[in-house]
Amino acid sequence: MSQKLAMRVKESFDELDPLIEKYTSRVCPSCDEPCCKDIHCRYVGLDIVYLDALGGDIDERVIISGKNNEEGALRSVPCRHLAEKGCVLPRHLRPYRCTWYFCSRLLDAIGAEPPREYRAFVDALRRLAETRLRLQELP
Repeated sequence: MSQKLAMRVKESFDELDPLIEKYTSRVCPSCDEPCCKDIHCRYVGLDIVYLDALGGDIDERVIISGKNNEEGALRSVPCRHLAEKGCVLPRHLRPYRCTWYFCSRLLDAIGAEPPREYRAFVDALRRLAETRLRLQELP
């Protein structure tokens, strides 16, 4: 059951990815301080549950634990998956925070869309969040 639900989470990521890429391709290349140069590439609890159910490899170096969760120290560590043209990981394998975190410039770009496109984006993001949270309910 958990693998089936993880596949639905992956499908939600796949649905959302082109919508996010539409905005990040416009905003991020001109950014002086991309978010990916920050703490965002860190897997946390539900990321690990999802990747485990999906059967993916989990890179132990990017897991936040009680020992290394000193945000100030991590803030200066750039994401090692950041390449010249963005993240090298497919969206469904990135930490969830890489999908839900939107800087103010990105939020402005999303908010400037026609209402129908904005609603489609918000609905896709909501479906991903709801499906992902169902993983917590599994035994």
